[in-house]
Amino acid sequence: FERLASIIKNTDKGTILFAPGVAHFAEPLRIGFWAKKLAETKQFNFAAMGTAANGRGISRLLSAFGFSGTNNVLNAIGNGEVDALLCLGCDPIEAYPGLFEHIQKIGFIAATTTLPTAIYQIANVVVPSLHLFERKGTLLSLEEKFVSMDDPLPSPNYPGESGVLSALLNNLGESSSVSPSDIQQKISDFTFLVEEPEPHTASSTDLCAIGYHLPHHYGDGSLTRRSTWVRRYAEKSDNAAIISPALAEKLNVKNGDSVTVQTEHGKSEFSVSIENDQFDDVILIPAYMPNARPLLGWCSKAGFVPISASVSKV
Repeated sequence: FERLASIIKNTDKGTILFAPGVAHFAEPLRIGFWAKKLAETKQFNFAAMGTAANGRGISRLLSAFGFSGTNNVLNAIGNGEVDALLCLGCDPIEAYPGLFEHIQKIGFIAATTTLPTAIYQIANVVVPSLHLFERKGTLLSLEEKFVSMDDPLPSPNYPGESGVLSALLNNLGESSSVSPSDIQQKISDFTFLVEEPEPHTASSTDLCAIGYHLPHHYGDGSLTRRSTWVRRYAEKSDNAAIISPALAEKLNVKNGDSVTVQTEHGKSEFSVSIENDQFDDVILIPAYMPNARPLLGWCSKAGFVPISASVSKV
């Protein structure tokens, strides 16, 4: 920790990323407040890396709290403008594999992590952290059965995200206190929509492209694409565009063939997965993959909104 505190105190080109998902921390907003305050104190880059559930509403909420700015952070990393990187419960390598060559050149990397993902392998300082769901309790499963959770495996008294941020702020002479009223004030500033937003629509001559996620893929990269669960259950469908049998026949493609999907924002190539319960005028593309996000216009909008697309066999 002494090395982490020294680096944070003495560097001017730092970046802080954190995962806002409630599955990571018991108090994600409080962690976010601390992380943002640390970034502002040092004039670091800062952003929350959204999880797979983040649609337009959650993205707007993050913006209201001042937690947005992912594009600026990723550009800074890609341009070699970061000397120190602090990742709180997230993994930018797993989320954006194309940044690996840039991230590994950063002089100092610290991470709090629940799983040995890619950032764990190259970080200079790693602080183990419990996943929220590792705590003791009772869960109701999707099969409507109660599952009793055991206590986590015994471990040293690691400080976790809150302890790390509190100590770093104190080391800089800043208070780490956050009152509920601070959070409530930010929520009161959130602008709720008066009218229902107008959705994207596809023309009659085009298909609708809609983004989808698989359970093992979080946008913050906290669950690795190389886990055994992925290999066992989702290897064949990973990074696949999902279409109906009728659309497959129209395109003259079969399972495993490649197609090019093009929208107004760009184009990319995917393998094909044919599923019976799909609409004939819809193609589902994997929004958790970097090559799919740009097609949905995520540089300017977020969410699983339909968008006009054309599809052709490779």
